[in-house]
Amino acid sequence: MSKNIQLTGNPFVDTGLYVLSYKAKVDDPEQLTLKKIRAVYGDGSELAKVNARLKSFTMVFGPNNPLSQSSFRPKGNQKIISEKNIKAYTGVISSFLHEMEQSSPNYPLCEICGYEHSLNFDAAVRPVLMAAGAKDRGSKQVGRDWIPLTGSLGNDAQSLPSASRAISVCAKCLFAVHYMPLGMMLFDKKLVCFQSNPSRIAIELTAELASEYLEILRTKKGKSGGEKIETKGKGDKTTVIVKHLLSWIEKRQTVMKEEDLPDSVTLYVWLFENQKIGDCQIVEIPSDTLQFLWQARKCGYKDDLLSILAGEGKLPVDAQLFSCIRQSRDYLRLYPSKTIMGASPGLFALYHQLILNESAQALKGALSLAQARLKEATPKEQKNLKKARMLEENPDERKRFKKLMLDLVKDGRFNPADYHLLFPASHFHPIKVEFRGWKTIGYYLSHPDAEVTDFSEGSQQIGENMKPHPKIKQITKLYFDDYLARKGIEHFQKHVVDGFNRTYPNGLQWLRGVYLNLAKEHPGFTLEDWDEFVQDENGQPQASELLFQMRLELTNLYHECIQNPIESK
Repeated sequence: MSKNIQLTGNPFVDTGLYVLSYKAKVDDPEQLTLKKIRAVYGDGSELAKVNARLKSFTMVFGPNNPLSQSSFRPKGNQKIISEKNIKAYTGVISSFLHEMEQSSPNYPLCEICGYEHSLNFDAAVRPVLMAAGAKDRGSKQVGRDWIPLTGSLGNDAQSLPSASRAISVCAKCLFAVHYMPLGMMLFDKKLVCFQSNPSRIAIELTAELASEYLEILRTKKGKSGGEKIETKGKGDKTTVIVKHLLSWIEKRQTVMKEEDLPDSVTLYVWLFENQKIGDCQIVEIPSDTLQFLWQARKCGYKDDLLSILAGEGKLPVDAQLFSCIRQSRDYLRLYPSKTIMGASPGLFALYHQLILNESAQALKGALSLAQARLKEATPKEQKNLKKARMLEENPDERKRFKKLMLDLVKDGRFNPADYHLLFPASHFHPIKVEFRGWKTIGYYLSHPDAEVTDFSEGSQQIGENMKPHPKIKQITKLYFDDYLARKGIEHFQKHVVDGFNRTYPNGLQWLRGVYLNLAKEHPGFTLEDWDEFVQDENGQPQASELLFQMRLELTNLYHECIQNPIESK
């Protein structure tokens, strides 16, 4: 074997190497040497006793590995790991360790790491098992009882007829995977391995697990060689990952005094099961997710976050926090309900900015709208407005808020840009906006004294869906200039700004008339443009949101004209 240990890219082998490096007290697997590995392994008895107590061992290697094989156990007590199990298991693992020093180029390169030459697996394993009392059942080959998900010619090849031979694996990989169980946890009933860029994140996350298990093994002796140790995450769905990441982040921030994560980090969570029908999937945890958790802990929101997590066990996996932050979706438990308080204003703002890419300006706009509505409401109305989900479930109150927005735009306390940040477009033909803005305003109705911190430091970019439709800007400006030239600003205020619904009870008819008049003198106002601008895929007009945005623009043009009458001409 080469003198230097290298990570393989295989999550199972690398997890074993992470655990080995933790036990050898080195920072990185590449600092491992054969001498250090031998010092950790000893005679193999400790590894055997540890794996015998970890329930994750059978989940990783199945029931046919020598350590868990029932044929080595005493009759009448099949649940006890016998000395024969220990002898057979340590004998095989010791054989792998010996072969690591005897790598021969006569064998093909390992199909897992690609660095080392494989070994004669049968010669390394069968004599040891027979010496421990196993019956000779013919040639031994690598299967999923030695490397997870590798398959075997005896079983898997029946459904995979192209498999003509067993996989070629080197002694290093076969040895390292047996330290995997100390670095395992469960996520939605599947085993977890970590990989990351940079690799130190996965190394440290795995080391945290190994440390926890070794402490539990030390304190819970139990009977018959020791109490069985449950795999972390048993009975949990997805919150275990978030809690584990928070624990790692806390150590980084408090012990290692790190202020920030690197700008670009990615964590990969391998989810697999090796029993019955093997299964494997990769879940990517992008940099934004890790940055959110990092900032949540740094800003003192850890307890708030854990409190929200504590009650989400009954939610479907897709609705839980981990799934939502990974997929940049809104998270229901941030908002107050009849049974929960929701998130604190700080955590709420952090999630909306870092996960949902909503700007601090949008949140401040929602807060100002909530405060303005509460200010004009009676005490009885205020109490009703602060009820959970009131705004989401009350279309009449949403209409009241739209009138309030127009009033605030007229006074210069709100503007169309604020609206588009809070209600980005979800559809352009015809124009529709995301509903989440109403939920955000509803949150601030319950927290009118909140302060909105800018966590983005100005790094957020305004997407095209956060800008007004260019046709709206064009039509309203042309209409406004023409109106002022013909009738003046006071007439515009009375009949358009303040009395639009009275002057034009049929908004769609008004819009059609404006469009036809513009088409006489300006390009870009064809029938096809109208269909794309106003009508849905079935040819039906959908003008409600369009008309409201046009009124916002017209009211804002009026405000700018009043403030700067010369510039507006």
